Formats: sequence, C-alpha cells, structure tokens
Amino acid sequence: MTARLSSSLWASLWHGLSALWRGLRSATGDDAYERYLEHWHAEHLDADDSHDGEEPAEPMDRKTFHKRRLDEDWKDVRRCC
Repeated sequence: MTARLSSSLWASLWHGLSALWRGLRSATGDDAYERYLEHWHAEHLDADDSHDGEEPAEPMDRKTFHKRRLDEDWKDVRRCC
C-alpha cells in the first residue's frame, strides 16, 4: 500500500511540476518556436499543393525564427538606452 501511494504521489508531483514548467515556458515565450512549428504544420503543410511562391515550402529553422522575432520586436525602437 505504501509503495502504491508513494508511486501515485510521485506521479502527481511530476505531473504538477511538468504543468508548471510548461506554463512558465509559455509565459516567457520560451516555447514560441514549438508553437510556431505546430501552427505551421497545421496551417501550411496542406498548402504545398497550391504553392504560389509567397509562402516558404518548409518552416523556418530555429535560428531564423528567433532572429525574425527579435527584429520584429525591436524594429520601432528609436532610442539608445
């Protein structure tokens, strides 16, 4: 009985910590690339048949995604400090 309770307690603790970690990553934007990939595969993967040259045929790599994201975040900043 004790082993079963202990196992159940650890499973609950692990589940809670995992949910906390996912929430923290989402709140800070750390999971932005993973969310981008999910969106891209859901919305753009079927568009390959009707590819008109405007959208890329494959998703951006992680480095390009983050560079574009930083460029977009900082493009209107016009101050030194």
